[in-house]
Amino acid sequence: MGGQACGRRGKIVNIKTYNLQHLGCFLFLIYVYLFDLIEKIFGHWFALGMVCAAAALYFAAIQKGEQRYLLPKRFIAKILPWILFMLLFVIPRNQHIAHHNYWSTIRWVMALVIMILAACKPVGCKGTLRIILLCSGLHVAATWILYFFPFLYERLYSLWGAWPVGTEKNFEVYRAGLTNNYSRNTLAQIPGFLVAAAAIIVILSARGMISRVNTARLLAAAAIFVVTMGSIMLTAKRSALIFGAAAIVLGYVIYKYRRINIIRTAGIGIIAILLILAASRFITPLQKVVNRFLEIGKDTSTTNRLKMWKLALEMFARHPFIGNGWESFKFEYYDNLSAKSGGLYDYLDAHNVFLQVLAETGILGFGLFMTCIGTTFFTGYKLVQLRDRISGIYDRIAVLYSFMYQIYFILYCMTGNCLYDITFMHYTVAAGLMFGIYLKGEYRTGIRDARPRAEAGAVLQAVRT
Repeated sequence: MGGQACGRRGKIVNIKTYNLQHLGCFLFLIYVYLFDLIEKIFGHWFALGMVCAAAALYFAAIQKGEQRYLLPKRFIAKILPWILFMLLFVIPRNQHIAHHNYWSTIRWVMALVIMILAACKPVGCKGTLRIILLCSGLHVAATWILYFFPFLYERLYSLWGAWPVGTEKNFEVYRAGLTNNYSRNTLAQIPGFLVAAAAIIVILSARGMISRVNTARLLAAAAIFVVTMGSIMLTAKRSALIFGAAAIVLGYVIYKYRRINIIRTAGIGIIAILLILAASRFITPLQKVVNRFLEIGKDTSTTNRLKMWKLALEMFARHPFIGNGWESFKFEYYDNLSAKSGGLYDYLDAHNVFLQVLAETGILGFGLFMTCIGTTFFTGYKLVQLRDRISGIYDRIAVLYSFMYQIYFILYCMTGNCLYDITFMHYTVAAGLMFGIYLKGEYRTGIRDARPRAEAGAVLQAVRT
């Protein structure tokens, strides 16, 4: 799998494929998790260079080695809707490009490219999962550190030049952490939260794998899960808590669909909610989270969303078949709602991906988009159901994590901007992991592989049917 290069003193250094791919993954995820800081300090062009370099490393990893792979037709069928959506709706009639703003479109396209490249030559999920935990852990650590030592935020404040949204003008600086918005801080923590949850579920469900190593893995995953959950609660981001918890519950139920006790699981959930409500009376940050849930439907955040959704439906009514053009909602918001609402932003998305896609791409684009996420989701669903046939604990964790993140993504699309903000890049990483495991079966059972594996073939055949 690896090539060779000359190192110091004429020694031969082996450059392995997974080193290239993981380096590309690390570079891409560093941008995804720290893009606020990177763009503020170095600018958009440096950030663009990071993403392009990551894609180049992924591509180099595909080219290495003696064996060359052709993309299986079944995988092409799964990614073809995404490619068509990009070529037919994201790039043409793009209102951001019409206003000479290219970066958001480039970032979206590169995220999709890396999703495909990451799956083309799977080399194992262990390294990628660790990179996700590392990058997510940076934001978790920053949130807790700033909670206990808020004076450290002075340097970040001087960098941003203003108090980021959610910090309550220096009273709750920990909410934003290393980002310039408390929402983005939470979005950066969700992947690590779901990876830890997936690891706990997989390890506890594994048969005949009780060992010191797995016990240590379980304890580490549990510690990460608890610390990250506490950090997410500190941010007081309601949607992340609701949809993240829902993704874990649904992922757990489907992963253990034949061995789960529904009544016991529901009872544990009710007890957990009661404990949180009781603890909120004594823990101030937790009380703020509970209060935010009680304000749903009454706060300005909810009322503003209703106005956005109404505007999206009005846009759809004007051009129901082909839509108003990609990214057009931002400019409609500026013309119709920004000045009237007196908010902090001039340009905003609809905070409902389904309505915004309907308004911008019409019925045709909306149908293609639903095909994209539906095809990807059901591939993950079938792989989760076939968990016992997937060899390797890290592959199982990756499949469950990808499936749970897809659930989170779809749910969050109802109130967030997942297809337009940094969440889509997290989604493509998760989908790339899943497709990579799917392609292992294709490669190992294909004509071009001289050593097919029966186990991989069984998984692939079951996914096909």
